[in-house]
Amino acid sequence: MAINSSKVDEEQKEVLKSATIRRLFSYLKNYKRQVAVVLVVLAVTIAISTVNPLLLEYAIDVNIAQKDWRGLVALCVFMVVINLVYAAGVRLRMLLMARITNNILLEIRDELYTHIQTLSFSFFDTRPAGKILARIIGDVNSLKDVLNDGVTKLIPNILTIIAILVIMMIKNIWLSLSAILVLPLIAVGMYFIQIVAHKRWQTFRKKSSNVTAYIHEDFSGIRIIKSFTAEQESQGEFDRLLLEHQNSFIHAVRLADGFSAVIEVTWGIGTFLLYFIGISVLGVDAVPIGTFTAFAMYLTMFWDPIQNLAGFYNKLITNLSAAERIFEILDTPAEVADKPGVTELPPIKGEVTFDHVSFAYSDDPDTLVLKDVSFTAAPGETIALVGPTGAGKTTIVNLISRFYNITSGTVRVDGHSLTDVSINSLRAQMGVMTQDNFLFSGTIRDNIAYGKLDATEEEIIAASGLSTGQHMWFAKLGAAKAAVEADPYIASLEITRVYPDKLVLRVTERKEKAVILGMNTHAVIDGEGYVLSIGTRASYEGLLKVYGTGAGGYHVNQRLGEESDFHSRTLVTLLAALENAELLNVVETLDISNPLSITMTTFDGLAVQLGQPDNAEEKLNNFRMVLPALIENDYNKSGTLDLSAKGSPVYSPPDSGASAPIDPQNSPEPGQTPEPDGTAVPSASPTPTGVPEDPYSG
Repeated sequence: MAINSSKVDEEQKEVLKSATIRRLFSYLKNYKRQVAVVLVVLAVTIAISTVNPLLLEYAIDVNIAQKDWRGLVALCVFMVVINLVYAAGVRLRMLLMARITNNILLEIRDELYTHIQTLSFSFFDTRPAGKILARIIGDVNSLKDVLNDGVTKLIPNILTIIAILVIMMIKNIWLSLSAILVLPLIAVGMYFIQIVAHKRWQTFRKKSSNVTAYIHEDFSGIRIIKSFTAEQESQGEFDRLLLEHQNSFIHAVRLADGFSAVIEVTWGIGTFLLYFIGISVLGVDAVPIGTFTAFAMYLTMFWDPIQNLAGFYNKLITNLSAAERIFEILDTPAEVADKPGVTELPPIKGEVTFDHVSFAYSDDPDTLVLKDVSFTAAPGETIALVGPTGAGKTTIVNLISRFYNITSGTVRVDGHSLTDVSINSLRAQMGVMTQDNFLFSGTIRDNIAYGKLDATEEEIIAASGLSTGQHMWFAKLGAAKAAVEADPYIASLEITRVYPDKLVLRVTERKEKAVILGMNTHAVIDGEGYVLSIGTRASYEGLLKVYGTGAGGYHVNQRLGEESDFHSRTLVTLLAALENAELLNVVETLDISNPLSITMTTFDGLAVQLGQPDNAEEKLNNFRMVLPALIENDYNKSGTLDLSAKGSPVYSPPDSGASAPIDPQNSPEPGQTPEPDGTAVPSASPTPTGVPEDPYSG
């Protein structure tokens, strides 16, 4: 057997092909009834296919020769019916065999997996995991066509050949010689081809196994590869193995094509012999046209099953190496097994004794890893085994668990020799913590419970070393997170487990920004348009009051602005603009009932005309810039500020029709007096009227 390397071909024992074939098809014994049904269906379809040329002969030599058109029509109808039956039979046998074959593959794969679990560590020490996977998956899958065709092609084709030969010999023994004379040529050609082809397909299987093993090993050690920046070297080795795999396949297929060549040559010779015997030997008038036509059909039908048999034989040789690899593992004995008459180990107290123990691994029996080791560890005693790498520390632990059989000496637990007690009773009472621990996929809880699959929750918590109140890390937090985030005031919740007993929660809240005042109900929303509550309450102090869009039809957790409703989209756009301009604490009401003439009022009583919602960001920024000047001159307490004009904001006193533009660029800082003769200068270039800007686009 090969060393534990993906770069070395596996050694394989030579087994008689006939023994492997018999063993493979022995799995069909468990499906005798189903196979019997398939064989009955096959018999019907074979009978129909062999009778067709006879019917054609009768049609030519009798119906057509005698101009019996009515009989010819009846014969045609009969042929159509029986051929429909033939098609249904072929379909039925395919379905039945597909079911049988899949069940057998399941049985073989389960048997293989179960047996591998009984094998000792030495088996796995000498094989990469990838090569074992190649046999369980790839090699088993390759048997599907062999098993299926063994019933649906091998048996019916052999029976077809026999039936056709019998019919041909009954009809005309001389014409039958055209088929019989070439059979030895086929047999000799196929025999010599299969000898070489089988070895080539064995090589292909080994190269395929090497590739699978290397991929498994490479991905398992991907952290090491990346840490040493060895990706290029790893790729180079993979390409080398892949090229070997490709070349071995081409090498095998190239010879396998020889089967078809042999069949084609013999078919040509057989056809020539038919016409030579029929015309030259027997004479032109010796054989009726119908009979000669039937013989031509029979000869074609004779070569079709031979072609199919050659294809099956080729497939059998191709996949026989896969069956050999599977049976080789199934025949591998378990080196560590219970001997007859073992007893159950009583509850362990904990005394371990090594009495003159020596040990060597099976792949190198001449090198002793342990030599005449003796010691005793009392129950509850802590012992440290100190030594360099390879000194045998891990080996001693493995021997206590009886992962290997010792070469000589005795290992005892509580005075019981390990070979005198059952392996299961020993390992069920032990736990081994190695330096290279392995965690199965799943939760920490699942890995703790692996040592006792029927453990209760309390037992799992106790085994973890945590108290009952410290097992938050066991909890399924997904449902709890979803329940919390269902609260409209919670934007998001992030939960982090901190071993052993803490959960860190990071909560993002939604804050009330505005209230939509409807006829019968009100809707409180945040700055992004999420509806936080529906209903009425006594006070909405500090919130922007929105008029002009009804709150009816809204629901909690709804986000406004995602619908096609223009008022909702306008509201969300203006909320974002007000917040960006830091004016939410300045503006008290917002009226969007007329989207072409939107108005606002401040908490101080200033009326603001926004106009259309286009360029809302620019308009509100202008408002923020002139606000200090308005406050300084008490303009903010009355009057109207027009932001809708394409230029500077224009202020109009409450009692005068006169209006004065306010220059944002010349607006004083808070505490300063504005220039008395300041001339308005547009704060920005006018922008055309359009749809409101998307507050979420930036």
